[in-house]
Amino acid sequence: MGRCTETKVASICSSAPSEFLSTVALKHSDAILKRNLRIIQDNLRLPEEFFNRYPGLFVFNRPMAGPVAFIKMNIDMPIGEFCDAMVAEKGVLLLPADVFSYEGQYFRMGFGRRSFPECLAKFEEYLVEKQYV
Repeated sequence: MGRCTETKVASICSSAPSEFLSTVALKHSDAILKRNLRIIQDNLRLPEEFFNRYPGLFVFNRPMAGPVAFIKMNIDMPIGEFCDAMVAEKGVLLLPADVFSYEGQYFRMGFGRRSFPECLAKFEEYLVEKQYV
């Protein structure tokens, strides 16, 4: 995260290729939205089943809108340390709640990627390896 905030380059203008690609995307927005909604809807079936298997470890509330949820994790270590370890050891990016000025043992999980099922499997693998479950 530190590298993201250390970026020194800024511009008030977008690049010509970015503008062109944005225009193309807008012309095909219906197809893009349909595809993305299908991915999100398919992915949202998985976390409920997953988190219900571990009711003492997680508190999961399905998002009412959008592809993102804050999930409470009942562990003794700070959630930021857990998230750092997840990305370092499994390549799964979870963001601790304090990144969003939110307190508590929560992490942010997104459901909008095609790779979500594989990431969830890696997440569970980590939980088993570290004996959280």
